[in-house]
Amino acid sequence: MLGLAGLPVDASWLDQPAAPASQPGTPTPEEPKPDAPKPDVPRPASPGAEQLKADLPTPDALFARHLEAIGGLEAFKAKKNCLSEGTITTPDRSFFALYSSINVARNKLQVRIEVPGTGSETRIFNGEYGWVVYSTNSAKVLVAEDLLDLAQAADLHAMVEHDEVYKNAVTLGENEVRGEACYTVQADNRYGAREKLHFSKQTGLLHALETKSGTPDRGQQPLFIIQREYKSFDGILVPTMITQEDSLGNLVNIKITKVKFDIPDADVPDFTTPQWLLDALKKAEDERAGDAKPGEAAPAGSQPPSGGTPPPGGA
Repeated sequence: MLGLAGLPVDASWLDQPAAPASQPGTPTPEEPKPDAPKPDVPRPASPGAEQLKADLPTPDALFARHLEAIGGLEAFKAKKNCLSEGTITTPDRSFFALYSSINVARNKLQVRIEVPGTGSETRIFNGEYGWVVYSTNSAKVLVAEDLLDLAQAADLHAMVEHDEVYKNAVTLGENEVRGEACYTVQADNRYGAREKLHFSKQTGLLHALETKSGTPDRGQQPLFIIQREYKSFDGILVPTMITQEDSLGNLVNIKITKVKFDIPDADVPDFTTPQWLLDALKKAEDERAGDAKPGEAAPAGSQPPSGGTPPPGGA
């Protein structure tokens, strides 16, 4: 078995019955004489794994093809911001919400989700800090997984500056992903998460993404994202149907109905870090340094507790 371990074993070899042993008194048949040696005839070698891998397009080529398909590098990088609007639903329609986002190059993002008749929340990342403001006039600082998710989503130029965003990229092979023939690239993003990007062989567009998303109770968990129904807005192709599936099989559909690039500066939100957030961070630093006792009353203007009220104009 040790000898066979290093060879490609055809299973049919193992199914052949053993040759019968010679019986006493039975003449041993004369062995046939070997034929005259024949000249070696070159045989085409079957492609091995390394050859097949070498035949795959490189990650750079796949990112470049996607970029060309959506409108081109220069056209995309010329966009300074992007407004998107749509809806969020579950397949059984048990959940419905209005969705809007404003993304400012390169890594500022505001996402607002409103459940009609119930309330809304607005999540903001300004390239350094993240926070959420609720329609109940309360707010809180985003940390850990919540902050990481928002920071990753805020990177507007992630796909066009992939050489800065992704490291250790390698093309794994060809796969069928939800009915679409794709090339699969594996890479580590700037935040250390390993992702798989599935590019359509037919269109070159990014068809699916396997990444991770944070949950309060389970930490970072796998998230599978399908991007379909690309449509042109201001000369840029954008997926208008996005399906997200978590590790428990829960599905959410995001339908994009409006996309507008380069909205007026007057319509861009203020991404200045609110004073209540800075005060909250200062208080936390003081407590860690022992300059304040745990549980001591927060200074005026500090972060409100969950359900509390931020200072006027603080958020």
